[in-house]
Amino acid sequence: GPRRGLSMIVRVRAPATTANLGPGFDCAGAALELWNELELAPSGGPVDRSHLGVRAFELLAPADGWSFDFTDNIPQARGLGSSASVIALGLVAAATVGELERTADELLALGLELEGHGDNLAAALVGGVCLTWGTRIARIADTTPATPIAVIPAARGLTAESRAALPATVPHADAAFSGGRAALLGAAL
Repeated sequence: GPRRGLSMIVRVRAPATTANLGPGFDCAGAALELWNELELAPSGGPVDRSHLGVRAFELLAPADGWSFDFTDNIPQARGLGSSASVIALGLVAAATVGELERTADELLALGLELEGHGDNLAAALVGGVCLTWGTRIARIADTTPATPIAVIPAARGLTAESRAALPATVPHADAAFSGGRAALLGAAL
């Protein structure tokens, strides 16, 4: 049980992600070769409960008694899923120390409370190229058929601000076009 877990040091890592792949808006994501890491060790010190990774951890296990050493290699607020990576770190670490056997779908369902959209979180949890709907993940490819290149802007951008710029509705013809291209995207991957 969790008592046994208090004597261990746990190291986990989660990848950067790219999501909204073409027509796969809010449902297609891919893991990238850039990683955030967490080392969790027994400790009696204070816990920063405002940290997103600690908040994710506490969805499954109490943070008291642990020290959280996060290594953030993924640039924040630059479109590379840094928050999804940190949430995945917290969830996987908590499941590990609590000796909880949770599926990726179950972790996604918990993490959506903090992340809001599943495409980045799904790819951070299972790697590869993923499709997600609701609280379900389908890993459809181990890698992409092309080499991803990330261009990291100097300016930060919050997801909520980007989403606010989107129209509330799209014309039927645009939706049909995107639906067809989404099917082709899945087939191509």
